[in-house]
Amino acid sequence: MSLREDMCSAMEMQFFKELRKGWHLITVEELKKRLDKNENIFLIDVREPDEFSSAHIEDAVNIPVHDVPGAVDILPEDLDQPIVSICHRCL
Repeated sequence: MSLREDMCSAMEMQFFKELRKGWHLITVEELKKRLDKNENIFLIDVREPDEFSSAHIEDAVNIPVHDVPGAVDILPEDLDQPIVSICHRCL
């Protein structure tokens, strides 16, 4: 494993250990099932615009990860609506 992979793994593990109550991870398969059921999910694709334009999930909103803090005004007002962020693993 490279240094970058080690760093990404360490950051991910720390982040996931500190998820706030009510926050959780879902698998790609779980997301697909929920989208197939037409659940009202707000999808944020946090990749860069060139990555997003090459392929993305229909109806996903592209907000590069470094822009997310300044884009909270576009998040849904309904606090019960799930928000799923999509990214490419940092490898």
